[in-house]
Amino acid sequence: MLYNLQNSLLADLKIGKKNGFNKPSSWPNISRNVRENSIRLLVDNRYPLGFSATCNGGYYVNIDGEYYQDYSSQAHFSMADWSQYTDTDGYIIDYPIGASKAHIVDIYPQNEGNNITTFNCSRVADSGYEEQGVLWVHFNIENSIAIGWLLNKYSYYKNWLTTAITAKNNILKGDVYFTFYDCKSLEYVPLIDGSNISSPAENFFAGCEKLPKITLKNINIKQYTPACFNNCKELKQIKFDNVSVTGTNINNFFKNCYALTQLPNFVNWTNVTSAKDFLTEATNLSDTVIDASAARGLKAIGCHGSSTNFMSGLKGLRVSSQAPFNDGTAPQINVSYTGMDRTALVTLFNDLPTVTGGQIINVTGCTGANDLTDDDKAIATAKGWTVTL
Repeated sequence: MLYNLQNSLLADLKIGKKNGFNKPSSWPNISRNVRENSIRLLVDNRYPLGFSATCNGGYYVNIDGEYYQDYSSQAHFSMADWSQYTDTDGYIIDYPIGASKAHIVDIYPQNEGNNITTFNCSRVADSGYEEQGVLWVHFNIENSIAIGWLLNKYSYYKNWLTTAITAKNNILKGDVYFTFYDCKSLEYVPLIDGSNISSPAENFFAGCEKLPKITLKNINIKQYTPACFNNCKELKQIKFDNVSVTGTNINNFFKNCYALTQLPNFVNWTNVTSAKDFLTEATNLSDTVIDASAARGLKAIGCHGSSTNFMSGLKGLRVSSQAPFNDGTAPQINVSYTGMDRTALVTLFNDLPTVTGGQIINVTGCTGANDLTDDDKAIATAKGWTVTL
């Protein structure tokens, strides 16, 4: 049942300048000749595949261009293995390592005019952590869609091979609730527009180790929002348009973002109470001063490098003299191994509130740490702080 449009689907190395995804040469181009109002997957046949979709009137599934089955709205598609398909079915691929065959799966409404409004993968087996084989997802839709837990859900399923998410007009109107969580191979996503989406934005790109660029629009990150970009090790650029963070917890937000060059100005610090490891080891960061002085309820903040990843671009941190800094785990303030000079450190010491709980501020390895005089350090110690050098 070899898909008779295979030749027209095969594409050049690059899909096109408008989305910029460098497609492996052996992959068919699933963004071409796509049915309107549909979702298309390219799937490695070494792994199972499960998903569900919400669509008024139900949805159809085609595999390699042929009808497979129809499903009621929210019903579960399940392919435990691809053994029913012969050697002549599907598409020969040589990426990722060990791959030999892939299939194209199309998901679309049974009734013309209806929309798919939610979509995410789901576990095929009754229990156990299941690795699935989604290589590429293309959303050929214009409506907003809820795609929380799109590709990975804790101890249920994971799609560590997913390399690209693309969309019609390079815009995906969807939520970002764990949507791309731990997609270790993800290299490309379109502009994500959160218009008309009410679900919280949490941990949405955490663990996307290979993703170099993210563009977000119309998203208000309101709730518990730690680790949104944690371990995005190759993330160089973040573009925000009408994006704000008004949540209270932003721990690990940009932790281990080694390649990040510029920090977007998007945090409403007024509501923030915890920012442990907010920004760490961003060795390519341009000159930046973080002003958290509006965070009067702040318990802890960490913006620091390490002995092996010096974060020279952090030139200053401002905090509120009314913040409690009463987190039970020290240091309550960590700016170690950063480019903060003596003047910046003294400014921070002057900002500090008076405390009584033995709070610690860590300035080890800072550019100006060795230049601090006893009088400089006394500014902090007189307020109850211990200065770690």
